[in-house]
Amino acid sequence: MHKALWLTTLTSALLASTYLAAQEPNKAEADRQSAPAQAQPPSQTTAPMGTNPGTAGGQPQAPLANQASPADVGPAQANTANTGNSTAATNWPLGSTRQTAPSTVSAENDKLDKLPVIAYSFWMSDADKKMLVEGVANAPKTDVKNAKVSDLLPSGVESVDFPADVAQKLPMAGRYEYVKLENRVLIIEPNLKIIVAEVSM
Repeated sequence: MHKALWLTTLTSALLASTYLAAQEPNKAEADRQSAPAQAQPPSQTTAPMGTNPGTAGGQPQAPLANQASPADVGPAQANTANTGNSTAATNWPLGSTRQTAPSTVSAENDKLDKLPVIAYSFWMSDADKKMLVEGVANAPKTDVKNAKVSDLLPSGVESVDFPADVAQKLPMAGRYEYVKLENRVLIIEPNLKIIVAEVSM
């Protein structure tokens, strides 16, 4: 019992001395805390990189935009913004591009707005579409009525893999199947049997 009491007293003394030592700041810390802070001259203000410092004592200001030229819209549409001088896009809102023009004034964007989201999973250029149609030109035709993108393939209609040469030239075609109709080719997602795209012949 005396040993337990003695160990408890020793432990308490060690803990107390450690606590008190931690509370005392060391000399370098004390000197740093007591040194007067260097004040900035009142004419200088600091602001985050890329912003204007504004007035002394005021909030930093955002960088000023060049209102005379349209915003950066990427290399593909750099010269397509409507600046009010173009006759091709006179009914577009000022500053809008081919991609950002509302569907009420752009027939192309109206068509894209009505396209089901799943159709974007098999997106092809005109050259890809031409190559795909030529690749399945000799395939047998199937009769399917009123099939459109985002519909399920009707039961009883079998889709087939793309020919090897088409899958080699157009790698994403290797993951899909197709059904050839009288005047178009339906691209089918094979697991769900959903029509994800169609190509006119």
